[in-house]
This record gives sequence, structure tokens and C-alpha cells, in this order.
Amino acid sequence: NRLFVSWMARLNKDGISRERLHERMLAEESDSGLWPDDARLHESWLNEPLYRRLYSRRRLEYILRRIEMTLRTSRHERVTIESGLTVEHVLPQEWTKHWRLPDGSKGVPSEERLTKPSPDSDARDRVLQTIGNLTLLTGPLNSTNQNREFEYKVRKIKEYSLLALNGYFRQRVEKGKGWDEDAIQERGRKLFKQAVRIWPHPGGGGAR
Repeated sequence: NRLFVSWMARLNKDGISRERLHERMLAEESDSGLWPDDARLHESWLNEPLYRRLYSRRRLEYILRRIEMTLRTSRHERVTIESGLTVEHVLPQEWTKHWRLPDGSKGVPSEERLTKPSPDSDARDRVLQTIGNLTLLTGPLNSTNQNREFEYKVRKIKEYSLLALNGYFRQRVEKGKGWDEDAIQERGRKLFKQAVRIWPHPGGGGAR
């Protein structure tokens, strides 16, 4: 990576220390090297389609695994995750087949919206690939859930998943709450608070 090579060359010249590394990182303004502050990260975290933007699903899986570890407390059993995990869309990518819009109407598939505009369907698609809508499941459980309705998915999660990351969905169902655009944004904000604790900005700035 050219960026790290240039950093190391500069640090070797100026002296290697944590403080100098932070200075170097904060001074970087290129697209590949910019370390976003909490405000910029918060905006992207909630609104960017990270499932598509990250070049590798493994990066996204890594982020969610790290958050999973921070969600566990002394009250949780110590669980070692040995099974392969995959990234699951809680609101399915093909949601128009089985999921209704908040007003109860049927969503319009994206390929039909040129002739049948649907602002509500567009709004739902904007949050579909954001991190608030993503979680981790085993491959077989992911395949079982696929495009099914929220209550069905949560029943299967409750039956098979031990992840603290998925306890959030069980709590929503127990409170009689469903899964929509507002819920996705709310969960995104909760995950963000964990993210900035795991990866704090070197210039400071706490969670929102």
C-alpha cells in the first residue's frame, strides 16, 4: 500500500512514535488516506450503502464481528464463534415480494419505477444496504430467512443465534415493534456508538 509506505518513510525520518503516527494520519487529505472525524463517519455510517461500497464482504463481516465482541458483557456466556458467518439483510434485498410499506401498500420493484414512481419504495431502498439493516448469521440460517417477513426471521434467530448482535431484534419483537426505515436508522445509531469506541479518532471526539 503506497500510503503506508509513504507514512513509514516519513516516520523513519522524523522518528517513530504513536504521537507522530497520529499526526501523520490526521494530516492526510487524500481520499484513500483521510481519517474521517466522528461527524463525517456518523453521516456515512447511517446513510452510505456500505454493503455495496466496501470492496470485500469480509471487511463488513469483520466490522460486525468486532461490534459483536463489544456488545458482550460479563453477563453473557463466553462463546467462541467457530462457524462461518455471512452478512444478512434483515430487510431483504428483494423486499417487495413479501414486505409491505409502512402504510400497508405493496412496494414497487426498482425495475418498474420508471413507469410507476414510488417515493416510499425509493426511501426504503436508500436504507436497504446501510449497516443498520445488516447482521451476521450462519450461511444455512441466512438461506432459510432470505426474503421472509421480520417476525419469521426473528423466530429463527431466537431459535438458532447466540450472538449479542441479534438480541436487538428479539427485543423489538417482544415490544411489539416491527422493522422499517426508522428502525434501521435507530439501530445504525446504536452500532455507531460501539464503532467509535472500537476505532476512536486520533484527534478525539466521542460517540453521539
